[in-house]
Amino acid sequence: MGDSRTPPIGRASEGSLRYTLMDSLGFDRYGTVYLAVFVFAVLSISLLLATSSIARLGIIAFYLFGSIPFAYIFTYIYPGRARFSKGTVFFGVSNSFRIGGYRAGLPTLMMEIFKAILPFLASFLFFDYDITITLLFVFASLLGTNFSIFLRFVGGMGTTILMWSVLLLSPITLIVWIILFYLVAKVLYDAYYGALINYAILPVLLFLIEGSVEMVIFAIAVAVIFVLKYDRSKDEIGIWYTSRKSKA
Repeated sequence: MGDSRTPPIGRASEGSLRYTLMDSLGFDRYGTVYLAVFVFAVLSISLLLATSSIARLGIIAFYLFGSIPFAYIFTYIYPGRARFSKGTVFFGVSNSFRIGGYRAGLPTLMMEIFKAILPFLASFLFFDYDITITLLFVFASLLGTNFSIFLRFVGGMGTTILMWSVLLLSPITLIVWIILFYLVAKVLYDAYYGALINYAILPVLLFLIEGSVEMVIFAIAVAVIFVLKYDRSKDEIGIWYTSRKSKA
């Protein structure tokens, strides 16, 4: 039997489902250092795009808020059959349900949804719902979830945050996106490749439906991160589709 131990934070085993495109680019070899530089560079670009000092503080605040590993916290408070192993790379909503049950999963889900809603609320209250500021705040929250400073720059996929963000930005886009995901996954018989294609197609959908340049740039940035970091074991949509398919 193969080694079933969980690889340490910042590393992923080649040949396993946790092996991602970022690992193939060398991020797994240098771990925390590469990831820290990557996050710093992306955050720096976001800060340069902000129009005021308060907006820049908001970006940093939402990155830190997005970095809070609620799945890990609630699973620790309400342990189920097992807790997250020390050094685990699984910090998603689906795993909080699987490991901690509803007592851990529901609070995790609510806080991940809040990570999507709060940026919109802050933009509405303090920036007159400026679309650029809104998208920068949402992106910072997603970045924190994917590359948590509290977990040595690893984390979940942020699928829940992305779906709720798209819902608030463009409900029609979300509906079309989910339908396309289902159709692509059904044609390819694989939720993994279906998810990659649909994350990549999100910018096109937002352009065709909303025609917003800001939304398209946001979606491209998100798609790049998701495609680079995509891990089928952390994707809530993929996990749901795979489990549904196995029961059919």
